[in-house]
Amino acid sequence: MNTGWTSRLPSVSLRELFGVIAFLAVACAAMVHPTELWVTVLATFVMIVGAIAIILAAILRGRTQAFAIGFTAVLACYLLGVQNTRPPYIVSTLGTTRFVDSQGRLPTSILLANLWWRMRTPYYFDGENRPIEPYDGTLEEVESRRAGRFTAGSAIKPPSSFGQPGGPTVYNVSLFPILQTVLNVGHLLFALAFGYLGGKFAVWVYLRRVSRDGNSIEATQS
Repeated sequence: MNTGWTSRLPSVSLRELFGVIAFLAVACAAMVHPTELWVTVLATFVMIVGAIAIILAAILRGRTQAFAIGFTAVLACYLLGVQNTRPPYIVSTLGTTRFVDSQGRLPTSILLANLWWRMRTPYYFDGENRPIEPYDGTLEEVESRRAGRFTAGSAIKPPSSFGQPGGPTVYNVSLFPILQTVLNVGHLLFALAFGYLGGKFAVWVYLRRVSRDGNSIEATQS
């Protein structure tokens, strides 16, 4: 009988491998274009999968039960951790922008916020809240112009229209995607991924226990 640790590793079926690939594809699509629709879809999926895992953990036995327990435990612990820690945030005052990512926040929150920091694009809007054009300037430049507008009490123009007569007047500047949306989408994806890894770890622990109990019975009978 093979008692090595490799004999107790949980196997990965072809269907499971396809599932992982599909999850990675969906995760990439959601993070490339993070929207509130993605938040709704992922949150609903997490709720349904979590409920199914709880039912399976209570009814079934063996490897399936072990996976369901591990998945549910890690999923719940991660989501509770997200809810009980403040996310990174931005401080902007009169042209000075500071990205705050310290004070004990989750590493995944810091990772997602830094990803957003590189994804963000400022968009200008006119007096009727119609988008004018995206601008690839730095956030500091955008905030500086916003601060100048608010201080002087008058509208400003986007950089491409400086010195051009009849250029569109800017009354508002927004950043897309929204930081909180990126955090919500990312945390839901991380919760599913960590839950899956927790389930595989639980199966591995279960197989170790079964192997150890089987070896003990064989030793007693010999």
